[in-house]
Amino acid sequence: MRIAFSRVSNHSFLQLLSILILTCIVVFALYIFSRTSWYPPFGIWHRTLLYDYGDFAYYYEMVSRFFGGTTLVDIAPRSSYPPLFFLLAVVLRSIIYFTGGDFFHFIILFQILMGLAFGGTLLIASAILEILNRSKAWLWLLFLPSSLYFIFNRFDILVALTLLVSIRFLIRKQFFWSLVFLALSALLKWHTAFLAPLYFFHLVPFVIHPTHQRDIIRGWCAFFGLFFATHFFVGLIFGWDMIFDPYILQLYRSSEVGSFFAALFGGRIYSRDPIAFSGVFALPPFFNELLSFVFGIVRFLPLAFLPLWFVRQSRVQNFHMSTELFLLWGCLILMNFVLWNNVYSNQWILWFLPLLLFVLSRGKELLLVIVFDILNYLQFPFFYERLLAGDVWSFQALVFVRSAILLWLVYRMVLQITQKQKYAFVE
Repeated sequence: MRIAFSRVSNHSFLQLLSILILTCIVVFALYIFSRTSWYPPFGIWHRTLLYDYGDFAYYYEMVSRFFGGTTLVDIAPRSSYPPLFFLLAVVLRSIIYFTGGDFFHFIILFQILMGLAFGGTLLIASAILEILNRSKAWLWLLFLPSSLYFIFNRFDILVALTLLVSIRFLIRKQFFWSLVFLALSALLKWHTAFLAPLYFFHLVPFVIHPTHQRDIIRGWCAFFGLFFATHFFVGLIFGWDMIFDPYILQLYRSSEVGSFFAALFGGRIYSRDPIAFSGVFALPPFFNELLSFVFGIVRFLPLAFLPLWFVRQSRVQNFHMSTELFLLWGCLILMNFVLWNNVYSNQWILWFLPLLLFVLSRGKELLLVIVFDILNYLQFPFFYERLLAGDVWSFQALVFVRSAILLWLVYRMVLQITQKQKYAFVE
């Protein structure tokens, strides 16, 4: 089946070229800045308002046992990511290993890759905005401080790119490739797998059409086939602990500071960290565990209501979930999961911000998203250092305000879904 991307215009090419040049400048500047004489010894864990090399060291050492042992830390960390990102880390580390590079060359290579992913994200998002008749000025939201910080210091922008490519194919009704890229996105980070039920219900009306039926069935077979194949390949070649460890680590993570739950009831910097920070309420362990269970249910409520909503709406003749409703549901599922999770990582802003580009309204919503991004940046890396120095409540206050904004945005998504379903579900 031919992949029918629209022809790239000269204007789009110039945009991509500009992004590539900007990426090279940013990466080179960060590299020079980090290698100056004042840069501290063992600075791999050092962070500033421009860069954070701690996670890069984690990616680097995660696969170190396959390249002659650890070089940055005493003990190589266990993998905590899906198999596709593990394979990506192996490829990047192999390039550095066979070219005689070091940790900082790994950082440069990684940041260049994320810069390319950023450029691709802008191009795909621009195409979707054009389809939805929305201004491309919405793309400026990706240039806010927290977004830019984590685009170049984490790999979530690569997940966003594969998800947007999937949505682009979905809009073009190329369902096989849409599900393939959804699988690739989920195999980089699991959160996009939560959108699989949304894809399923979106595609149900198309199954009755012979032209789409085969494409959809092949797509779902490819989706599950990619999951099985990548897990099996990584387990067979690199050891089955590379498959099971990530699930064990993620499933048993306790409350961590930065999350709404931890601000209320306390938590640790990392699940296995011995130092615990207080929340607003000090509860006995039993009630703490009970509320953690309740929060765990609430974070998946949109997925529970989605089938009920679909069954109700499917009573309408020629029912089909519109692209706008699909995107609203996607935002709701991801933002609600982030809000009620007992763990929060600041790069998670890149989980839902690319989707908000397509559904956000001007005025109060836009202003609050900008404020959210700024608060997210203040929380990490700025106030994170103050938390480590013992200033717990300044950090927790930021968490409460940021969580209140996210709660309001979740409410807005619910409101828009209930309003638009009256007239926007027939295509």
